[in-house]
Amino acid sequence: MFDPEKFGQAMGEAIRQAVEPLQKEIALLKEKLAEKPDFGAEIKAAVQVAVDAIPKAKDGKDVDMAEVEALVAKAVEALPIPKDGAPADMDALRKHLTELVDKMPRPADGKSITAEDVAPVLETQVAKWALEFERRAQDTLQKAIDKMPVPKDGKDGRDGVGFEDLEVEYDGSKTVTFKLVRGDVTKQFDLTMPVVVDCGVFKDGHIYTPGDSVTWAGSYWIAQKETGAKPDSAESGWRLAVKKGRDGKDGRNGIDKTAPVNL
Repeated sequence: MFDPEKFGQAMGEAIRQAVEPLQKEIALLKEKLAEKPDFGAEIKAAVQVAVDAIPKAKDGKDVDMAEVEALVAKAVEALPIPKDGAPADMDALRKHLTELVDKMPRPADGKSITAEDVAPVLETQVAKWALEFERRAQDTLQKAIDKMPVPKDGKDGRDGVGFEDLEVEYDGSKTVTFKLVRGDVTKQFDLTMPVVVDCGVFKDGHIYTPGDSVTWAGSYWIAQKETGAKPDSAESGWRLAVKKGRDGKDGRNGIDKTAPVNL
Protein backbone atom coordinates (compact mmCIF):
# COMPACT_ATOMS: atom_id res chain seq x y z
CA MET A 1 0.00 0.00 0.00
CA PHE A 2 1.29 3.50 -0.89
CA ASP A 3 2.64 5.30 2.19
CA PRO A 4 2.67 9.10 1.54
CA GLU A 5 4.78 9.77 4.65
CA LYS A 6 7.57 7.39 3.57
CA PHE A 7 7.34 8.71 0.00
CA GLY A 8 7.75 12.29 1.29
CA GLN A 9 10.75 11.29 3.41
CA ALA A 10 12.37 9.53 0.42
CA MET A 11 11.83 12.55 -1.85
CA GLY A 12 13.19 14.91 0.81
CA GLU A 13 16.34 12.77 1.21
CA ALA A 14 16.86 12.63 -2.58
CA ILE A 15 16.56 16.42 -2.90
CA ARG A 16 18.88 16.94 0.08
CA GLN A 17 21.57 14.71 -1.46
CA ALA A 18 21.27 16.49 -4.83
CA VAL A 19 21.52 20.01 -3.37
CA GLU A 20 24.10 19.33 -0.62
CA PRO A 21 27.22 19.63 -2.89
CA LEU A 22 25.96 22.94 -4.30
CA GLN A 23 25.22 24.27 -0.82
CA LYS A 24 28.79 23.46 0.25
CA GLU A 25 30.19 25.21 -2.85
CA ILE A 26 28.06 28.32 -2.19
CA ALA A 27 29.13 28.39 1.47
CA LEU A 28 32.78 28.18 0.41
CA LEU A 29 32.36 31.06 -2.06
CA LYS A 30 30.70 33.19 0.64
CA GLU A 31 33.63 32.52 2.97
CA LYS A 32 36.07 33.62 0.27
CA LEU A 33 34.07 36.82 -0.31
CA ALA A 34 34.18 37.55 3.41
CA GLU A 35 37.96 37.13 3.35
CA LYS A 36 38.42 39.89 0.73
CA PRO A 37 41.58 41.76 1.78
CA ASP A 38 41.47 45.37 2.96
CA PHE A 39 44.25 47.16 1.12
CA GLY A 40 43.60 50.61 2.56
CA ALA A 41 46.00 50.45 5.51
CA GLU A 42 48.71 48.64 3.51
CA ILE A 43 48.56 51.18 0.67
CA LYS A 44 48.60 54.18 2.97
CA ALA A 45 51.61 52.85 4.90
CA ALA A 46 53.56 52.07 1.72
CA VAL A 47 52.82 55.49 0.23
CA GLN A 48 53.83 57.25 3.43
CA VAL A 49 57.17 55.42 3.56
CA ALA A 50 57.90 56.25 -0.07
CA VAL A 51 56.85 59.88 0.24
CA ASP A 52 58.93 60.36 3.37
CA ALA A 53 61.97 59.23 1.37
CA ILE A 54 61.52 62.02 -1.21
CA PRO A 55 63.96 64.89 -0.54
CA LYS A 56 62.39 68.11 0.59
CA ALA A 57 61.86 70.51 -2.27
CA LYS A 58 63.21 73.98 -2.44
CA ASP A 59 61.10 77.01 -3.03
CA GLY A 60 59.99 77.08 -6.60
CA LYS A 61 57.57 75.25 -8.92
CA ASP A 62 54.67 73.18 -7.46
CA VAL A 63 54.31 69.50 -8.35
CA ASP A 64 51.99 68.71 -11.28
CA MET A 65 49.15 66.60 -9.73
CA ALA A 66 47.84 65.67 -13.19
CA GLU A 67 51.08 63.83 -13.86
CA VAL A 68 50.86 62.12 -10.46
CA GLU A 69 47.28 60.99 -11.08
CA ALA A 70 48.17 59.56 -14.50
CA LEU A 71 51.06 57.57 -13.04
CA VAL A 72 48.93 56.24 -10.17
CA ALA A 73 46.11 55.17 -12.49
CA LYS A 74 48.53 53.37 -14.79
CA ALA A 75 50.20 51.52 -11.90
CA VAL A 76 46.94 50.44 -10.25
CA GLU A 77 45.54 49.14 -13.53
CA ALA A 78 48.65 46.95 -13.78
CA LEU A 79 47.82 45.28 -10.46
CA PRO A 80 46.97 41.58 -11.06
CA ILE A 81 43.35 40.72 -10.20
CA PRO A 82 43.37 37.67 -7.86
CA LYS A 83 41.89 34.52 -9.26
CA ASP A 84 38.74 33.07 -7.70
CA GLY A 85 39.64 31.81 -4.24
CA ALA A 86 43.33 33.00 -4.38
CA PRO A 87 44.51 35.58 -1.77
CA ALA A 88 46.13 38.83 -2.90
CA ASP A 89 49.95 39.02 -2.98
CA MET A 90 50.75 41.86 -0.56
CA ASP A 91 54.47 41.80 -1.45
CA ALA A 92 53.62 42.38 -5.11
CA LEU A 93 51.30 45.22 -4.12
CA ARG A 94 54.02 46.93 -2.06
CA LYS A 95 56.45 46.55 -4.98
CA HIS A 96 54.01 48.23 -7.39
CA LEU A 97 53.41 51.10 -5.00
CA THR A 98 57.15 51.61 -4.52
CA GLU A 99 57.65 51.72 -8.28
CA LEU A 100 54.73 54.14 -8.54
CA VAL A 101 56.27 56.61 -6.11
CA ASP A 102 59.74 56.23 -7.66
CA LYS A 103 58.31 57.32 -11.02
CA MET A 104 56.87 60.50 -9.58
CA PRO A 105 58.75 63.54 -10.91
CA ARG A 106 61.00 65.04 -8.29
CA PRO A 107 59.72 68.52 -7.69
CA ALA A 108 62.00 71.28 -8.62
CA ASP A 109 62.19 74.24 -6.37
CA GLY A 110 58.65 74.41 -5.06
CA LYS A 111 56.13 72.76 -2.73
CA SER A 112 56.87 69.27 -1.36
CA ILE A 113 54.36 66.49 -2.12
CA THR A 114 52.64 64.86 0.87
CA ALA A 115 50.70 61.65 1.51
CA GLU A 116 47.52 63.74 1.76
CA ASP A 117 48.08 64.94 -1.82
CA VAL A 118 48.38 61.41 -3.21
CA ALA A 119 45.77 59.67 -1.01
CA PRO A 120 42.62 60.75 -2.99
CA VAL A 121 44.08 59.43 -6.24
CA LEU A 122 45.08 56.11 -4.69
CA GLU A 123 41.75 55.66 -2.92
CA THR A 124 39.84 56.15 -6.18
CA GLN A 125 41.92 53.62 -8.09
CA VAL A 126 41.92 51.01 -5.31
CA ALA A 127 38.14 51.35 -4.92
CA LYS A 128 37.81 50.66 -8.65
CA TRP A 129 40.01 47.56 -8.31
CA ALA A 130 38.06 46.28 -5.25
CA LEU A 131 34.74 46.73 -7.08
CA GLU A 132 36.01 44.64 -9.98
CA PHE A 133 37.10 41.95 -7.51
CA GLU A 134 33.61 41.83 -5.97
CA ARG A 135 31.94 41.60 -9.37
CA ARG A 136 34.10 38.66 -10.38
CA ALA A 137 33.32 36.84 -7.14
CA GLN A 138 29.59 37.57 -7.51
CA ASP A 139 29.64 36.19 -11.06
CA THR A 140 31.24 32.98 -9.79
CA LEU A 141 28.60 32.65 -7.08
CA GLN A 142 25.78 33.23 -9.56
CA LYS A 143 27.16 30.56 -11.88
CA ALA A 144 27.11 28.07 -9.00
CA ILE A 145 23.49 28.95 -8.24
CA ASP A 146 22.53 28.59 -11.90
CA LYS A 147 23.89 25.03 -11.86
CA MET A 148 21.27 23.98 -9.32
CA PRO A 149 18.76 21.59 -10.95
CA VAL A 150 15.29 23.04 -11.37
CA PRO A 151 12.62 20.72 -9.88
CA LYS A 152 10.46 19.14 -12.55
CA ASP A 153 6.68 19.11 -12.38
CA GLY A 154 5.53 15.84 -10.87
CA LYS A 155 2.52 13.76 -11.77
CA ASP A 156 -0.88 14.64 -10.38
CA GLY A 157 -1.66 12.77 -7.19
CA ARG A 158 -4.65 10.53 -6.70
CA ASP A 159 -7.84 11.92 -5.26
CA GLY A 160 -8.07 11.58 -1.49
CA VAL A 161 -10.93 10.08 0.43
CA GLY A 162 -13.40 12.11 2.48
CA PHE A 163 -16.32 11.78 4.86
CA GLU A 164 -18.68 10.80 2.03
CA ASP A 165 -16.68 7.54 1.74
CA LEU A 166 -16.79 6.73 5.47
CA GLU A 167 -18.03 3.38 6.82
CA VAL A 168 -18.24 2.52 10.53
CA GLU A 169 -18.26 -1.07 11.82
CA TYR A 170 -18.67 -2.43 15.36
CA ASP A 171 -17.46 -5.94 16.24
CA GLY A 172 -20.00 -6.35 19.02
CA SER A 173 -17.33 -6.29 21.71
CA LYS A 174 -15.14 -3.22 22.19
CA THR A 175 -13.68 -2.33 18.76
CA VAL A 176 -15.08 0.27 16.35
CA THR A 177 -13.59 0.30 12.83
CA PHE A 178 -13.63 3.37 10.58
CA LYS A 179 -13.19 2.64 6.86
CA LEU A 180 -12.68 5.16 4.07
CA VAL A 181 -13.27 3.43 0.74
CA ARG A 182 -13.13 4.94 -2.75
CA GLY A 183 -12.57 2.57 -5.66
CA ASP A 184 -9.45 0.52 -4.95
CA VAL A 185 -8.28 2.94 -2.24
CA THR A 186 -9.05 1.88 1.34
CA LYS A 187 -8.04 3.51 4.61
CA GLN A 188 -8.91 1.70 7.85
CA PHE A 189 -8.60 2.83 11.47
CA ASP A 190 -9.46 0.59 14.43
CA LEU A 191 -10.54 2.14 17.73
CA THR A 192 -10.34 -0.40 20.55
CA MET A 193 -11.80 0.79 23.86
CA PRO A 194 -10.30 -0.86 26.98
CA VAL A 195 -13.66 -1.63 28.59
CA VAL A 196 -14.15 -4.75 30.71
CA VAL A 197 -15.53 -7.62 28.62
CA ASP A 198 -16.23 -11.07 30.12
CA CYS A 199 -14.36 -13.67 28.08
CA GLY A 200 -15.28 -16.65 30.25
CA VAL A 201 -12.71 -19.16 31.47
CA PHE A 202 -9.07 -18.51 30.50
CA LYS A 203 -8.03 -20.35 27.32
CA ASP A 204 -4.39 -21.23 26.81
CA GLY A 205 -3.07 -19.94 23.45
CA HIS A 206 -5.66 -17.17 23.11
CA ILE A 207 -4.46 -13.54 22.92
CA TYR A 208 -6.32 -11.14 25.22
CA THR A 209 -6.39 -7.36 24.92
CA PRO A 210 -6.70 -4.69 27.65
CA GLY A 211 -10.09 -4.94 29.35
CA ASP A 212 -10.67 -8.65 28.66
CA SER A 213 -11.61 -10.51 31.84
CA VAL A 214 -11.38 -14.23 32.56
CA THR A 215 -11.91 -16.73 35.32
CA TRP A 216 -8.87 -18.79 36.26
CA ALA A 217 -8.07 -20.90 39.35
CA GLY A 218 -11.30 -19.73 40.97
CA SER A 219 -10.39 -16.01 40.73
CA TYR A 220 -11.49 -13.23 38.36
CA TRP A 221 -8.79 -11.46 36.35
CA ILE A 222 -8.72 -8.38 34.06
CA ALA A 223 -6.08 -7.94 31.33
CA GLN A 224 -3.99 -4.76 31.61
CA LYS A 225 -2.16 -5.23 28.30
CA GLU A 226 -2.17 -7.56 25.31
CA THR A 227 -1.14 -10.96 26.64
CA GLY A 228 -1.48 -14.69 26.19
CA ALA A 229 0.13 -15.68 29.48
CA LYS A 230 -1.65 -17.35 32.37
CA PRO A 231 -2.83 -14.91 35.04
CA ASP A 232 -0.56 -16.27 37.76
CA SER A 233 1.93 -13.39 38.27
CA ALA A 234 2.25 -9.61 38.09
CA GLU A 235 4.40 -9.88 34.94
CA SER A 236 1.69 -11.84 33.11
CA GLY A 237 -0.25 -8.68 32.26
CA TRP A 238 -3.28 -9.56 34.39
CA ARG A 239 -4.72 -7.85 37.47
CA LEU A 240 -6.58 -9.82 40.14
CA ALA A 241 -10.09 -8.35 40.41
CA VAL A 242 -11.89 -10.89 42.61
CA LYS A 243 -9.99 -13.41 44.69
CA LYS A 244 -11.26 -16.95 45.12
CA GLY A 245 -13.22 -17.43 48.37
CA ARG A 246 -12.07 -19.80 51.09
CA ASP A 247 -13.73 -23.21 51.43
CA GLY A 248 -16.22 -23.55 54.34
CA LYS A 249 -15.69 -25.93 57.26
CA ASP A 250 -17.41 -29.32 57.38
CA GLY A 251 -20.58 -29.51 59.57
CA ARG A 252 -21.30 -32.13 62.30
CA ASN A 253 -24.08 -33.99 60.49
CA GLY A 254 -26.95 -32.29 62.33
CA ILE A 255 -25.63 -32.70 65.84
CA ASP A 256 -25.78 -28.96 66.44
CA LYS A 257 -29.12 -28.62 64.72
CA THR A 258 -31.28 -25.94 66.29
CA ALA A 259 -34.42 -27.31 67.89
CA PRO A 260 -37.72 -26.32 66.31
CA VAL A 261 -39.84 -23.67 67.94
CA ASN A 262 -43.27 -24.74 69.09
CA LEU A 263 -46.08 -22.23 68.68
